[in-house]
Amino acid sequence: MSFLEASLNATSNDTSHHRLKKHCQTRWIEQADALGVFTELFDAVIEALNTISHECDSNTAYTAYQLSSSITNFTFLVSLSVASHLMNYTKPLSVFLQKSGLDLCEAMKEVTLLQELLARHRDQCNDYFNGLFRNAVQLAERYGIAPSKPRVCGRQINRANVQCEDVEQYYRTSVFVPFLDHMLQGLRDRFGSTQQQIALACKLVPSVLMGSQRMMESEVKVLVNAFPDIQSPNSFESEYDRWLSKWRSNKEETARITGFAEACFNADSDLFPGIHTVLKVSATRPSSTASNERCFSAMKRLKTYLRSTMTEDRLTGLAMMHIHNEMYLDVNEVIDQFAKLGQHRLAFL
Repeated sequence: MSFLEASLNATSNDTSHHRLKKHCQTRWIEQADALGVFTELFDAVIEALNTISHECDSNTAYTAYQLSSSITNFTFLVSLSVASHLMNYTKPLSVFLQKSGLDLCEAMKEVTLLQELLARHRDQCNDYFNGLFRNAVQLAERYGIAPSKPRVCGRQINRANVQCEDVEQYYRTSVFVPFLDHMLQGLRDRFGSTQQQIALACKLVPSVLMGSQRMMESEVKVLVNAFPDIQSPNSFESEYDRWLSKWRSNKEETARITGFAEACFNADSDLFPGIHTVLKVSATRPSSTASNERCFSAMKRLKTYLRSTMTEDRLTGLAMMHIHNEMYLDVNEVIDQFAKLGQHRLAFL
């Protein structure tokens, strides 16, 4: 039994988590989960570190003591309260953006709403931070930690050096407001003009096309201006009408086509040259979906230590079967094709 599990049993912490999650520096949903689990298991983590500092060897005990001192610092408690609370706002949006066949126009609306909400928090930071500061004070009181702020000096370049006497004002100015500004800037950088263009082009994907309203004339003009590679800009609107009519008469295939690549494959370059160009360019741009990350996650599950000697053909076949698991495969047809490849020990035919 690990020290953390023993601490959970000793503290009678009623939780479904029994281990900490690794904090990912790039994926916001992993950051929110990691902070949430750490906050939930905070008491058990403190108890486990205290146990290690008394029962293990000197090096391990010293490291555990340093970690315990760091996470029981009041600055850390305020930062934990602020980060775990604000990251919870981004978690639902991160989950929503990872869906396949996502309507990016609806996703951009959700992003705009989140930006407006965080901006409102920024403008009314006194009211919003007061509750977070009280939570940090209550957590500190359980461990006998007095609310305090670092020493303020005349010149400081390695940390925040806010000239104020009030503890709450110090952490509001040095922790809460900079963290909000960082989140807002990250959202603006990630969902800029390129993502707005991709979101508009997403309305040409058949599954999104039939689930949304017809593009307005102003949206068509914006789309034409955003993609200068379109051969005949003047005829793009009529081309869009023919594209819409095509999928209205073929609703069974509409739900199956959920991505730019599939839609581009179904857009004939002679019949729909403009739409084919828009879909082809959009498929090569980094969009807001997690399709590429899913491929890497699938490779991580397939290419294990036990399969380290797997050849490229076998790895490619397993990856295709794993990623496109919704496709139906006739087992008998697969066996027949395998049997025709050459001589085998088993008699397949």
